[in-house]
Amino acid sequence: MTGEQLFLLLLRSVFRNVPFSHSPTFENFEEAYRLAKRHDLGHLVYYALQKQGRLPAPQTEHEQKFLLSAEKLVLGVQYRYAKAEGEIAHLGRVLGDAGIAYMPMKGAVLCYLYPEPWMRTRCDIDLLVPNDAFDRAVELLVKEGYAVDGERNYHDISLFCDGVHLELHHNIMERHEQMDAILSRVWEHTEADGFHHRETPDFFRFHHVAHMAHHFMLGGCGVRTVLDLWLLKRAPDHNEEAVRTLCEQAHLLTFYEGMCRLAEVWFGDAEHDDVTQQSEQFILRGGSYGTQDQRNIGIGATGGRFATARKMLFTPYADLKKLYPSLDGKPWLTPVYQLRRLCGRLTSKNVSAAVRNLNAVPLRSDPAVQQVRSMLDALELE
Repeated sequence: MTGEQLFLLLLRSVFRNVPFSHSPTFENFEEAYRLAKRHDLGHLVYYALQKQGRLPAPQTEHEQKFLLSAEKLVLGVQYRYAKAEGEIAHLGRVLGDAGIAYMPMKGAVLCYLYPEPWMRTRCDIDLLVPNDAFDRAVELLVKEGYAVDGERNYHDISLFCDGVHLELHHNIMERHEQMDAILSRVWEHTEADGFHHRETPDFFRFHHVAHMAHHFMLGGCGVRTVLDLWLLKRAPDHNEEAVRTLCEQAHLLTFYEGMCRLAEVWFGDAEHDDVTQQSEQFILRGGSYGTQDQRNIGIGATGGRFATARKMLFTPYADLKKLYPSLDGKPWLTPVYQLRRLCGRLTSKNVSAAVRNLNAVPLRSDPAVQQVRSMLDALELE
């Protein structure tokens, strides 16, 4: 059995609650664990084998240390979950007391679909606030001890406090026109409990698919994201017709169907087809969000060097006004703000980095680019 096969079988055993009848060698376990860890799921490989009493016995000092590090990973995941949950509650109190609507997103919601919420890892806390309250929210959080890391970008800003990474969003758009036409209306698809908001179940699923597609085009979306989709489809509040309608409006229906098929291959009883086989290898190679090489191949397949250079130099008005809120409603000032942005970035270090990044993007004629382009075409991703 390969490491990939063991990895996926162990996930099935956890989420379908079925016995795992194999007794892997330590080498096999180590291979599966390392792959799972790249997808932020290493803790579940260890947990599944431990639960069923099938962890291989270590025979060497290396194996003993490796097993100990895997055990520590599980404890670390549980600790980070508890810390994140406590911090989300704290952030909710701070924002709610200030009269600011807030919405936890992604892993903070998805974790409750897992057999135990700690099993769903997250590298940060994603929180959405209304755009017109964003600056005030940042000021409040800085007073609470958070430090701003970097500039406000097109949809969020990063803040850190005591080991917690918070991505505070002012929108959830992905810079894809068809997706963003739907994602821009997120506040129209919420349910509220005081100042605490949550996306409606149908919209939450669509948002998950859109975010998944965005990362997929950039080099990979990770096994965990496909697992999340499989769990979402099995939740009692799932409305397949409503989700399909939203995906169709965003030109994501074929992608949604393809990822649902792959989820059924991995965690259900479906058989592979050509598209799921291509997608499987693409996702498994890429880790949680794609390696840099795969991201470069994805860029080559979706736009190439020319389109990438154009995006570096010219930011669309819709994105620029998110970076500079004072531009909102004044599109005629776009060239001025475009120049302001460029002047702030045109340092020798930034220019050198941009040139290196462009040169790393393979040409359209590269076989790897053509293979990815073929897969994206089959999934109808542009």
